[in-house]
Amino acid sequence: MESNSGKRPLGCTALGTDFYKAKEVASRWIVDFMCYCLSRYFGAGMFQEFRVMRDAMNDFVQQPSVLESNQAKKVHLCQILARIVEGNSLDVQFDNDENVTPLESALMVLIEMVGNNEIQKDALYADLKQLLQIQSVAVCMEKGNFKKASEVLERQFQKTTTESEQSLKRKLTLIIIKKDPYHKFLNNFNYKRMIESAESLANRMLNEKNSNFLFQAAQKVVDSIRKRDANMDSSEDESNHDHQEEKCESSLRDNGDSSNTNFNTKRSKKRLYSLVDHKSWKPIKSDATKDFLGERERSPGRALDVGRRHAAKRRSEKIWTWKLDQNSGAL
Repeated sequence: MESNSGKRPLGCTALGTDFYKAKEVASRWIVDFMCYCLSRYFGAGMFQEFRVMRDAMNDFVQQPSVLESNQAKKVHLCQILARIVEGNSLDVQFDNDENVTPLESALMVLIEMVGNNEIQKDALYADLKQLLQIQSVAVCMEKGNFKKASEVLERQFQKTTTESEQSLKRKLTLIIIKKDPYHKFLNNFNYKRMIESAESLANRMLNEKNSNFLFQAAQKVVDSIRKRDANMDSSEDESNHDHQEEKCESSLRDNGDSSNTNFNTKRSKKRLYSLVDHKSWKPIKSDATKDFLGERERSPGRALDVGRRHAAKRRSEKIWTWKLDQNSGAL
C-alpha cells in the first residue's frame, strides 16, 4: 500500500498545508489508539466492546490519507483479530467469496502480511497459522457440518508443499472421517490457544517504539488527576481530624465547668467542600446514544465489517392550525 501523504489534498489552499500535515499526524495517532484498544478488548474477551471500536475504526480508515505502510500493517492485524472474534459464526462473511469462513479469511490476511514483509515468518507466525488451519476445520465440525469441514480443508491445503502441512492434512482428514469434533488432537490446538497466539502477535506489533503516543499521553493525564485527588483527600482527612479534636476539647470544657458558658475555642479549619448534599446533574441519554451502545445488526462486508446503524427517531411536531388559534383567543 502506497502512502498518500505526499499528495496535495483538495482544499489545501483554503486551510493551508500545515493544517493537513498536522491532520495526518493526528490521524496516525488515532489509528494507533484504536488498534491498541482493539488489542486490549480482544485479549480481555470483551468482544462487544471490540465490535463497537471496530466499527468506529472502519469508518475512520476510509480516509485516503490515513493509511501509510506502517499504519497498514496495524490495520491488517486488526482485520485478523476481527475475523477471529467472529470465527464461530460460519454465516458471517468478510470476503467476496461467500464460502470462505471468518477463520479462513484471517489465515489469508496473515499469509498476505508475510508476503508484504509486514511480519516475520517466525515461530509465532507458524504457530498462529497452524492454529487457524486447525480451528477453521474444527469450528465446522462442532457445528455438525462435516461436509463444509472437508471443503475448508481442501481449500487450505490445495497448494500444500511441505511435509509438515501434508501430515497435518492427513490428520485432519482422518478426524473428519471419524466425525469426532472433540478429538484429542483438536483439543490440543483449541480456540483459546489460538486467541492467545493472536494476542501475542498483537502485543509484539503494538509495543513498538512511538506506536501509541495518544494513549500514553492520556495515561499521563489520568495519573496526574489521580495524584491530585489523592492529595485533596489527604488534606480533607486532616481537616476532619482537627475538627473532631476541637469538638472533644469543647465537650470536655462544658463538662468541667457548666456554669461558665463564655469561653474561647479554637477556630476550625474551613472544609474544602460544603457538608450540604447537592443533587448531581445526570445527563439524559438520547435514542442515538442507546442505538450506538446497544446491540446493532451487522451486515456482511469486507475488512473491519461495519454494521448498519439505526437512525435516531425524531419527535413529530404538531401543526398549529387557525382553529387552535381561535381556541387560544377564547381562553
